[in-house]
Amino acid sequence: ADVPTKLVKTFFEENSITVHHLGLIRSTMKSDVESWKPISEEMVKDALEMVLDAGNHPVMLCDATGMHQIGAVVGCLRRLQHWC
Repeated sequence: ADVPTKLVKTFFEENSITVHHLGLIRSTMKSDVESWKPISEEMVKDALEMVLDAGNHPVMLCDATGMHQIGAVVGCLRRLQHWC
């Protein structure tokens, strides 16, 4: 489930944790040609802008779908930071 439980929401509130949900949803495989793309370029851009904004730090990235969306974002972040 993408929505935090009441217990988790309470924990976030008590600890002043802000949750940013980018609207990533479980994708359905459309065709063999499109199935390799787990996340849109716009979603990667939005996520990178959020991660790179020091006002949002510290940051924890989570992916409940198991579709490697966070891995794609982290890979792009590493490229931007010249890790490779």
